[in-house]
Amino acid sequence: MKSWIVTLCLSIITVALTAESYLIQAVIVDPKEHPVSEVVISDGSKTVFSNEKGYFLINTSADTLTFHRLGFQEKKLSVKNIGKKVILTPEPVVLPRITVSDVAWNIVSPPPDRISLPIDPDRHYYSAGEVLTTNPAIHSNDVSLPGESQNISILGNLSRHSLIILDGVPLNPDGSSFDLSLLDPNNIESVDIIKNNVSVYGGSSAIGGIVMISTKKGLQQTGKQFSISTELGSFGYAQNSLSFTFNQPSTIFRINLSNLSTDNDFRYKVPEWWSPDSTAIRNNNAKHQNSLAASYTHLNKKSNFSFQTEYLSFMRQLPGTVNFTEIYKNASLSGWANRNRFNLNAPLFSGELGTLIW
Repeated sequence: MKSWIVTLCLSIITVALTAESYLIQAVIVDPKEHPVSEVVISDGSKTVFSNEKGYFLINTSADTLTFHRLGFQEKKLSVKNIGKKVILTPEPVVLPRITVSDVAWNIVSPPPDRISLPIDPDRHYYSAGEVLTTNPAIHSNDVSLPGESQNISILGNLSRHSLIILDGVPLNPDGSSFDLSLLDPNNIESVDIIKNNVSVYGGSSAIGGIVMISTKKGLQQTGKQFSISTELGSFGYAQNSLSFTFNQPSTIFRINLSNLSTDNDFRYKVPEWWSPDSTAIRNNNAKHQNSLAASYTHLNKKSNFSFQTEYLSFMRQLPGTVNFTEIYKNASLSGWANRNRFNLNAPLFSGELGTLIW
């Protein structure tokens, strides 16, 4: 038994000693005879690297050697065919194609307190303030009579802290309150309100919030529309309105005219201990207001432009106090407001030009 084990060991040693071994030393270059360093040379069980001058030395008993380096084609050679020089062919590194997709976010994300006021097309609004105060977050302490000055507050903030924006143009950026009676309610298309402090967007004027008003541009469908209306009421109230809209695939035109007048001469019930005349009348309280709003848009395949204009003139008599109705007799306040906006879009020019003229 022992002799059999000794014979097996001697056989294994003899085979190992008789196995053919190769000592290979060569230089690795590219087709332009430039040395290639850091090439991985492997026989499957042993690995060496070429030096900075491209030389390598390996003692192997394998039949083949593999040469690999990033940027070159992998090469496999028989140890019997390897000479003093190994040439590697450059191969561009091709990365797998990666498709990246993303969703663009708005520059200003809509605040959570943004609301849109529903405008009833079948309801007649006497003022822009009446349109806004349909929401409980907006309040006005001013008299709601036609032609009277009207300011609003958002969530109880001061009126000068409510920024009014008309078609993207701020109307009170200086931090003062804006008189909403200067806007024609018949020309309002939509109203969006941002409640709470958004001064990061509108400065100190937006501490209470922002009111964004968009005016009417035209019909949603092609065609023509013409309307005229007259309203009469107490205290000499009268309002006349005329509206015409023309909408075609390449042309949109709209004009709205309005005239308002009222005497607002009403009696006050004054206590006798305050004034001997308990039926005092304010005779100097008339209001007159004229407004014009027009818009024109032209569309074609290459460009489009639009123009909007609004003009309003007003006259307001100044009434006296309750106990001294004649103190401002024959005094009045008059003025006008004009706003114009021009937009142009073309393939070679994409921009917006806005003008605000008072």
